[in-house]
Amino acid sequence: MTERFRTRAYILDAREYRESSLLLGILAEQLGPVRLVARGVRSPKKTSERAIDLFARGECVLSLRTSSDLGTLILWENEELHTGLRRSLVSYAFAAFWGEVVLAILPSHEPAKEVFELTGAFLGQLELGIPTAHCVAYHFLRLLAAEGFEVLVERCVSCGAKPPLAYFSWERLASLCAKCINSGEPAFPLEPHASFALAEAFEIPKPEKRPNQNTQLHALLSLAVFFEELISRVCDLRLRTAPFLRDVLAKQSSEE
Repeated sequence: MTERFRTRAYILDAREYRESSLLLGILAEQLGPVRLVARGVRSPKKTSERAIDLFARGECVLSLRTSSDLGTLILWENEELHTGLRRSLVSYAFAAFWGEVVLAILPSHEPAKEVFELTGAFLGQLELGIPTAHCVAYHFLRLLAAEGFEVLVERCVSCGAKPPLAYFSWERLASLCAKCINSGEPAFPLEPHASFALAEAFEIPKPEKRPNQNTQLHALLSLAVFFEELISRVCDLRLRTAPFLRDVLAKQSSEE
């Protein structure tokens, strides 16, 4: 049985398929993550208005068969292209990482309005340039919370100490100060500014506390590694975009 759907969607993954087609991973507002084949879209006969562009938001018509996990894209109409992401390699790498995480942890073929809106907000922030550590922490913590993965990062879970906190315990899924970590307890060492970003993710950022660019990049690298490992542990995933993001941040940091 085949069903047709019309829905808004973000293109979060696109790979070449055969001579003129693409394999797509989309986040559909009504259907969540969906894998599609877009036949003939790489043909030179296709118009620019209907072109498939990574990270674009558009309205699409697609068909799904109950006997297959792979659907077919019938129509795509662009609404917003997010071309500004290509002005910053850091922003582009974070967008790719976000897209892979979203497609991996959300259940397929279920409504995803909250994460759909969160995706648009994060891509919009990334278009403005290199994101702040606060921005990255907020969006990834919101994403994990939307899917039922709660972590405690505001204070030390043991004694209540305020940030900066030295560690994040993988066993407790919570931040700890240096005094409260147990010997041999598996934990992630938190960079100070990354610890502040996690703890204050849901607060309005204070402009006077914003660190310089190099400090911000070190915090972003720490957060990228942190979220990579957190997601790999709680969702049992290996993220192929994570090494690219780490390399981009490390190179950008060394050049500052």
